Amino acid sequence: MIIELKEHGHIVLDQAAQLPVGDVEIILTYTTEAVRKDEALWDAQFAATPPEAFQRLIEEALTEIRNRDVEGY
Repeated sequence: MIIELKEHGHIVLDQAAQLPVGDVEIILTYTTEAVRKDEALWDAQFAATPPEAFQRLIEEALTEIRNRDVEGY
């Protein structure tokens, strides 16, 4: 769907939309091709990371939290 923001904040949609009655929050973002490539690389690396690596990081963080609790931080 294409959403076009016209003068004075009027929104024009290229097709019918099921928007709720009342206020609608609209967020506009701008990215470059370099950012899209970087995001794609990050996504690929994240997807290729074995679940055990994440589990190890979780355990390390929990150990740090437990140690802080014991030490009174």
